[in-house]
Amino acid sequence: MKKGLTLFAFLFTLIILAGCTTKSAVKVEIETITPARTSVYFELKVTDPDEEIAENGLTAVLYYEGNELTRKAPVTKDGVTSVQFDGLSVGYKYEFTVFATYGGKSHKMATGNATTTLVGGTEDNPRLIQTVEDFNNIKNDLSAFYRLEADLDFQNADFQNTYGTNAFQGKFDGNGHTIKNINMNLITSYIGLFGYNKGTIKNLTIENVNLAFTTPTQNVGIVAGKNAGLIDNVTLKDSSVSLTYARTGEIYVGGLVGLSETSSKITNSTVENVDLDLTITGRTEPYVGLVAGRTQGAQLDQVTSTGSIDLSSQDTTFVGGLVGSMENVGTIPSNLSNAQATTSIEVSIDVLTTLTNDPAMSVYVGGLLGASLGTTVTAVYADAQINLTKVSNTSTNNRMDDELSVGGIVGITTSSVTEALATGSITVGSPSSEAFTSFEEVFVGGIAGFQLGDRVKQSLAYDMVISVDTETNKTLNVSNGLGNTVSATANYFGGSLTVNGTSYQSHLNLTLLDAVETPVETTYDALLVASLEGYFTNTVIQGLLDTLKV
Repeated sequence: MKKGLTLFAFLFTLIILAGCTTKSAVKVEIETITPARTSVYFELKVTDPDEEIAENGLTAVLYYEGNELTRKAPVTKDGVTSVQFDGLSVGYKYEFTVFATYGGKSHKMATGNATTTLVGGTEDNPRLIQTVEDFNNIKNDLSAFYRLEADLDFQNADFQNTYGTNAFQGKFDGNGHTIKNINMNLITSYIGLFGYNKGTIKNLTIENVNLAFTTPTQNVGIVAGKNAGLIDNVTLKDSSVSLTYARTGEIYVGGLVGLSETSSKITNSTVENVDLDLTITGRTEPYVGLVAGRTQGAQLDQVTSTGSIDLSSQDTTFVGGLVGSMENVGTIPSNLSNAQATTSIEVSIDVLTTLTNDPAMSVYVGGLLGASLGTTVTAVYADAQINLTKVSNTSTNNRMDDELSVGGIVGITTSSVTEALATGSITVGSPSSEAFTSFEEVFVGGIAGFQLGDRVKQSLAYDMVISVDTETNKTLNVSNGLGNTVSATANYFGGSLTVNGTSYQSHLNLTLLDAVETPVETTYDALLVASLEGYFTNTVIQGLLDTLKV
């Protein structure tokens, strides 16, 4: 009996020991080590078939010369587990170790090392971009110098920058190459190839990018959602933006950039055949333009846009063929020079909800700029077909002083505007429907709908066709030149002016009350053909006028 008990105890001990020495199936391998100038990124292949690793049980530790610098948990996103250590010194060799906690203990699983690179530290020694993967890795060093060495074809893959709230602060030289065929439909903080740009993007063509969202987001642009840097010699072509959502507050939507901030610049750049299609509902105030939705204290020079804007909104709205609204910021000016826009703009405004303390609704639409506030605008051209299919406020808290300002160049301006040439058409409302209701202050002009300070000089509306159909109980200010005033240096040639089916000439202040039209006309004569010779001192704008005359 004693021998039996001894044998049983021996066998039991063997079983326990065998259980204690069972080999774990956990395996962690380091893959794809990517050093940058000030960061090291690597991916992990984690094998854990028996789910032994504890929750949050992976840790990566960074060392320099054997001394621990920092540690962090890997991040898993879209099936990829990765680690990135930032804030490193250029040209230093770092070591890293990955630990896994399972079975109640921490186990050393994998080690690696990498030396931060000097490449990308100067414009003469840039990091070269040759593949889509290279481009995606810009996220690893947002302050480096980059140069594109080949065209990049994303082959209509879904894409979005992965910068989050971090800004690109480096320099990207497109080197004359093209980035093309992208579907941009993934949400991030700043929508666009470069997210929030505080650096330089230059010498680049971007082609066939289709951006579509139904999830609310504020800053939307194909190049950058927000720009505080320089965009130079960039061409965006054959692309589209489609948004359908509601977001309380302002949104900024542009072909190149959504919002261009203080001291930013956009120069020598073109938007070609780009369509913006927006259905914006609720208490959302959209700023929309083919180049930029809004600029504040920004400089724009030698910029051109062609394309279309189709917008449906239910709140205050700014729309321009080039920029939705351009404004100074304190003493920092916004300037626009040598700019052209050829666009079709269709806008429908249907205000359904307001609060008792809300300001009046304001809608500003221009062939070039929706609003220009305190800025300087010179040597510009707009050929715009503007159609406001509906302008209505049926909310119960309607203040009865809503404003609509529409102009061939600018909807509303407090700026200096010189050497501006406008052509095309403006159509507000429709004779076949009650589309124009409860906007009480209406200003429509071939050059500007509403201007303050008499600062529009040496500007011309050429063959502008203006047609307004509206209901009673409002004061309507319509002009071949400036909607709210007559200026001898803002002239017109040809074209037509029609209100509710009746033709007028020159400037018209029209009070509509109880279906009785009481027009007060202030006449200023159209220019003679001879007066058009040498009207502009800017040779480019004069050349465009000469082409229209043919």
